[in-house]
Amino acid sequence: MRLILALAVLAVPVGTQFAIQSAAGRDIVPKGAGTGLAVIVPGAQDRILPVGIAENVLRIKSDCAAALHGDPPFGCDQSVQVVAQPAIPAVGSAPPGPAARQPDAAVSLGGTSGFESLAAPSASAQFRASGRGGYYLHYSATDNPQLPAIARAFAGTGPGVAEISFGGGFNAGFWSTDWRRQVIAKGFQPTAVIVNIDLSATAFTTKWQSYADFKLFVDAARRDGGVKTLAPITSPNQSGGSGAAGDATSVAVIHPWSDAWWDDVRAAALYGGGIALDGPPKFYFEGLPTAVQQKAYQQFTKDVIAWGHANNLWVSVLVSPYHEKNFQAYAQRFYDSLRAADRLPSHWAVVNYNACGRASGFQDDCKPDAAAYYSTVGTEGATNTQAAVALWYARHARVRP
Repeated sequence: MRLILALAVLAVPVGTQFAIQSAAGRDIVPKGAGTGLAVIVPGAQDRILPVGIAENVLRIKSDCAAALHGDPPFGCDQSVQVVAQPAIPAVGSAPPGPAARQPDAAVSLGGTSGFESLAAPSASAQFRASGRGGYYLHYSATDNPQLPAIARAFAGTGPGVAEISFGGGFNAGFWSTDWRRQVIAKGFQPTAVIVNIDLSATAFTTKWQSYADFKLFVDAARRDGGVKTLAPITSPNQSGGSGAAGDATSVAVIHPWSDAWWDDVRAAALYGGGIALDGPPKFYFEGLPTAVQQKAYQQFTKDVIAWGHANNLWVSVLVSPYHEKNFQAYAQRFYDSLRAADRLPSHWAVVNYNACGRASGFQDDCKPDAAAYYSTVGTEGATNTQAAVALWYARHARVRP
């Protein structure tokens, strides 16, 4: 007979490792395959009730002779992938407090160009089945008509990650209005949010000093939006220093991460519970005009990751294309570099921001030959798409818990 495993919601402390066994003691999933507050076994259609947890072994009622149905079926002896899913706080619940570590999926997939392709479950089937993948929702994509279908495709992969900006209309009132209407009402409930703060080239002439307002923003997100962790992006991707046009001095050279220049940014990260880096792999290796600047930028990235872990923060690294035809090769090289330096984050986000493959805010706009560098979320079966790179990361990229 074939056995279909279903959703089992458990009161397990965050970070617990467990094995899943049948009531008779047969190992179904080895210890360490999942952590968190809830266990989701893909393919769920029939109920299996938890019996209890003892010595980090989860025992469930299961009978291989039971005539359970469903598609696709899992054999009794076949390993089943388990996804850890933290409990989603009710909107209006008390905030968990500063530095709330966020146990989301290890790898998130999303973007703006080609995001609608994820409405087809086949576009990310292997990524989702890996047990390590979830969605990444950029707020600029929330008007996409395919959003509800994407939410359905990613159901069961955890609460997910979103990206928004801070400032202007993105204020404390945003969480009880637009966030609920544009995100929650369409089937998403991200509990970790990557936050763009104003670190433009011009802003580098003045130290960022918006911590007090950011604190109110975080409090409202936890109170009204069901969000646990807000991670400001800290990558100094622009030239800056004087703010003058054409200034090619890397901010990482002038203001390394240890500089007091970043005091309010560090305070914002500590209060939000996370920190993020948005350095496209190609930019990380080749984005700056001199070797000294490039080395400083790379060291800045490593220093932020180390600081985040030292402060028990959720550390997210965004992996996005930057004018290259061979995005996958750069993305793999990027991972290898951070792993060799022992600077792995808590989370990887494979994303894009527009069709020509660069994030807004970098040193120039899309090149005239943008078509040659076309960037799309696409499908995992294609080459150099964000979906294909996310699948590689889900299969190979480690994270530091």
